[in-house]
Amino acid sequence: MSYAHREVYAKAPLAIVTAEVRLNYEPRLSDAAARDQFAENVRDRFPVLERQTLNSFTVHEIGPPQLESVDQIRATSLDKKVTTALNQTSLSVSMAGSSYGEFEDFSSLVQFAAEALNEIVQSVVVQRIGLRFIDEIRVPSPPDSSDGWAPWINQALLAPVGAYAAADSQMLRGSVIYDSGEDHRVAFSWGELNGVGVVGSDLPFYQPDAEQTKMFLLDVDSAWEPASFVLLKDKDVKSALARLHDPIGEIFQWSITDTARDLFRGKS
Repeated sequence: MSYAHREVYAKAPLAIVTAEVRLNYEPRLSDAAARDQFAENVRDRFPVLERQTLNSFTVHEIGPPQLESVDQIRATSLDKKVTTALNQTSLSVSMAGSSYGEFEDFSSLVQFAAEALNEIVQSVVVQRIGLRFIDEIRVPSPPDSSDGWAPWINQALLAPVGAYAAADSQMLRGSVIYDSGEDHRVAFSWGELNGVGVVGSDLPFYQPDAEQTKMFLLDVDSAWEPASFVLLKDKDVKSALARLHDPIGEIFQWSITDTARDLFRGKS
């Protein structure tokens, strides 16, 4: 598929790209030995290993919040720029935007991780395959108000700032969900963020010393959610990701202006 302004930028604003294969309940993945075997299978490309525990709270109408813990194995490249994680509910691969080059290379890593999982459990069922790109658009002098992003951001995304003319707009945010049919949905969120960035401290390429600034985020999550049960071993993950990728590029290019393109080319 092609779309207007398709281009690879020298200074692309991509912060992080993540592919996640969400899994149905599989008891063998609750076994630390099985997760360790996955780590051995991916160790050639992700040699740095770490056991982690993910904690979350579930709030009920009655009673205190309930703590839920999930154990996972994380395997990371030596340069800390690419990482894969496996737990009872998902397999994911994340890459720092600064290391992202060609989509083919990234999707090959995801396919590699999926094949490593298949070597351990051939009956695991896929609930969802998602591909998420988050761009942080940073400019030399961030605007004080939301409408000041107009030189770089499509005016259509900024339209709500004019709804209340009596006040300056700040911290604009919006979202929309597209249903593409054939079990394919795309969620697009956009808006301002004041901080160091969107990469969380749980990832190895988190940069706590990054400069705090105002930025404009473009966040696209393209997902395949099958209506029927599908075994991971019967699904070509790489082909699925290729299909999910095109809408992300199209939405990104629609969202930015020619001035932003020049910025990403390093011309200004």
